[in-house]
Amino acid sequence: MELVIFGVAALAFMALLSTLILRNFRRTEANHVARQALASQRGWSYSRTAAGKGGRYTVGGQIPGGPPWTLAARQTKSGNNSHAETRWTVDVTHPQGAVAIGPPLPPMPFDLGGMLVQMMLKMFFGDDAAELADLQKVEVGPPEFQARYHVLATNRDLAESFVSGPTLMALDDWADKGRQPPIVLYWKRGLEIRVTRVVDDPDELAAIVDLGVLLHTTVQQ
Repeated sequence: MELVIFGVAALAFMALLSTLILRNFRRTEANHVARQALASQRGWSYSRTAAGKGGRYTVGGQIPGGPPWTLAARQTKSGNNSHAETRWTVDVTHPQGAVAIGPPLPPMPFDLGGMLVQMMLKMFFGDDAAELADLQKVEVGPPEFQARYHVLATNRDLAESFVSGPTLMALDDWADKGRQPPIVLYWKRGLEIRVTRVVDDPDELAAIVDLGVLLHTTVQQ
């Protein structure tokens, strides 16, 4: 009797697992089709990359009257470690320094704040963190903005010029919609927006691109 109960439970579990896998597959395919349609509508290139190569999809477009941009959503796994990221990138005139904007840092006493900054740089930027080691926390923008984001920069002047009115409004609007705070990096390699997961939703994909275009306009003014 116990074997029968165990067998029935195992079958029920397998049926539930199959249903969940099928549902996830259908959602993934629906998002893929929706991203294709979005790219076609807005004149972007779109390609799906093989999962075995650590990819999901790539998108390409061009700033109106400006340079081309790229967006890549990738998920890689090495042993027990996995990494997921969606990154939008465009070339810009190289700034004299760097500015990074991301989720707020918890308050830290004394010099522990500097240690936390370095830990956050490593978490958000991985191997690139070594090139950003001289960034320091800078308080810019109104209190409401500072409660939602942190700003790291090589100097205050660069931070204040980058975190201007349009940037503040765009990032506040992003937070108002309940989205995960993006990581914005303005440095020698260009202007980047990073999200620490694969963005599958086409509406959020469009929002990342629109934010990038607006930020590019800000830094090139």
